[in-house]
Amino acid sequence: MTKSQSACAYAGLSGTHFVWLLVCLGVVLAVYFPTFWGEWIYDDLPVIVKNPDIQSFSNFLKDTYPGRPLRELTYLLDYQFFGLEPWGYRIQNILWHGLNAWLLLLLLRALGASGVLTWGGALFFALHPLAVEVVAQTSHRKDSLALCFALLSLLFYIRGSKSQRQPLWLLAAGIAAVVSLQAKQVAYGIPILWAIYEYGWVAKERRLLWRFARLGLWIIPPVVAFGGLWWWFYGGGAEFYFTKAQVHLAASLGVYLPPGNYELYLLMVLKSWAFMGLRLIWPLNLAVQYKYPPPEGWGDPYVVAAIVFLLLLVAVLIWGYRKNPLVLLGGALFCLFWLPASGLLPLSYLSADRYMYAPLAGLAICLAGGLCALRLNPKMLLPPLGIVLLLFGWLAHQQVKTWENEETLWGQSLKVSPTSTYALNNLGAFLIKKQRPAEAVPYLERATKNFDNPLPFYNLGRAYELSGRYQEAAKAYKSFLAYRKPEHMREYEIIRQRFRQFYGIGI
Repeated sequence: MTKSQSACAYAGLSGTHFVWLLVCLGVVLAVYFPTFWGEWIYDDLPVIVKNPDIQSFSNFLKDTYPGRPLRELTYLLDYQFFGLEPWGYRIQNILWHGLNAWLLLLLLRALGASGVLTWGGALFFALHPLAVEVVAQTSHRKDSLALCFALLSLLFYIRGSKSQRQPLWLLAAGIAAVVSLQAKQVAYGIPILWAIYEYGWVAKERRLLWRFARLGLWIIPPVVAFGGLWWWFYGGGAEFYFTKAQVHLAASLGVYLPPGNYELYLLMVLKSWAFMGLRLIWPLNLAVQYKYPPPEGWGDPYVVAAIVFLLLLVAVLIWGYRKNPLVLLGGALFCLFWLPASGLLPLSYLSADRYMYAPLAGLAICLAGGLCALRLNPKMLLPPLGIVLLLFGWLAHQQVKTWENEETLWGQSLKVSPTSTYALNNLGAFLIKKQRPAEAVPYLERATKNFDNPLPFYNLGRAYELSGRYQEAAKAYKSFLAYRKPEHMREYEIIRQRFRQFYGIGI
């Protein structure tokens, strides 16, 4: 046996496992190969193209553009090989997604799922259309990196529970967890997954964390509750929460509302749960940005569905705790990665496909556990599972095409949310950039009617000016200047001087 073979055997891997890796990578490549022809798009521009930190290791240490350290290190590698050619960066995105599918397969196998369900769970994750945003847009690589090292951490912990060299494997699990946190802070709950694994698969006398986990159930909630109350009443938490809630509510509804309507924010959060939950089951009409009307009240179907979903989730976790640890582990992974982006804390948009990327892995584990509990003949599962996976793969492949450039991206957003000011403004700005100002005008005119935001007025002024409609451009610029936001002062002065000098029009 060679040294490499010995290392693979020690790690619990074989040639078959690497064949599985190639299959996972091949499946992902078949769905996502159109991304190689895509342009830099959306958040790629500030995060990659205009980010000096990725151009050299010394720049990375300066941290002039604070971000996710692990993500920036992977960009640094891309930059050394491909410069700023977008197709080269897509190679890593596809590799990380394929690797995550493979690690999920290994995890399901290590937890005792049958062969059909291990492959079904891995391919469910690999092909689900909600994963497209993270894989197709390079700036969202942080999500795939965080999930990758979270799965690695759990696999290392499982290996440690069965190995005579337990301390080494547990150290590796801890390191992988810390690395995952450097990609995205949602990986905070990895030790909880370790404890759940011990509860379900390790004999009582060999459990390391479970005894502390049970003790933690008595200590951690009161500490968290006390800290939360102190932050809320004395640490500025209430002001922070309400201010952020109003901003996110405005972004979701497309209008600014008077302060104090926080019941509506809670209703919108609940609706966002049902909205994204529906797309987990029926992933059609996906877009980079969603805008939908507010619920009419607590009896709104979306709100009721969200409450039912929450109760069902609690029931699944309780059932998994008592009957099926595989379901418990999958449900916990789903919750731990979803809750930070759920809107309960106003730290993010209310709805976005990328927030479902890591939770998809938890859902795949949960579904595999549920099907295991039914004890069905694996041959009975193959036809329906195959149909679902083929449908998901086709839908994902179609969704990938919407990420080709800004025009296809925002055009799809407007098909899903026709009144989205964000999409209208960004599509108009793209058309101006491509020297098509006349086409940009209708979109930007619609944008200025929807949302209390100066940028559509600025872009509309540019479109009018490039079309030779100077009086209309001056009027749009005046509307833009009326907001006088500090971050736009430079644009204010440029506009005034240019119009006075070239057109004789005062603004």
